[in-house]
Amino acid sequence: ANQSAKRHSELRKRASRCRTGLARLTVQAWTSSSQEITEEEAYPTKNLVADIGGRLGLWSGISNLTLCELLELLIYISRGLARRTQQNPSRERQQTQQLVESASWTRKAVGLESGKIAL
Repeated sequence: ANQSAKRHSELRKRASRCRTGLARLTVQAWTSSSQEITEEEAYPTKNLVADIGGRLGLWSGISNLTLCELLELLIYISRGLARRTQQNPSRERQQTQQLVESASWTRKAVGLESGKIAL
């Protein structure tokens, strides 16, 4: 019982030292007006997503337009080649006949037509 009484008195002394060692501080404003400061994002996330979506839409639209134009160009080229191949057989025949005629004229001039060589 003696030890617990000593311990109890020591705790009281410590508590009284703590009370006298602490200071009480009261903070009051000079004026009654207040100022509220808020922070906001400079570039909100929804605007970022909207801008990215808009740019992707623009680029995909340009890409689709370019692909359609390239497809149209290929169609024009294939039509032109088809027309050329349809018209060329008659031209090729004419050119072949001209070559044959010039070759026969050369044969006649040289004398190969009759089997004789004219020198």
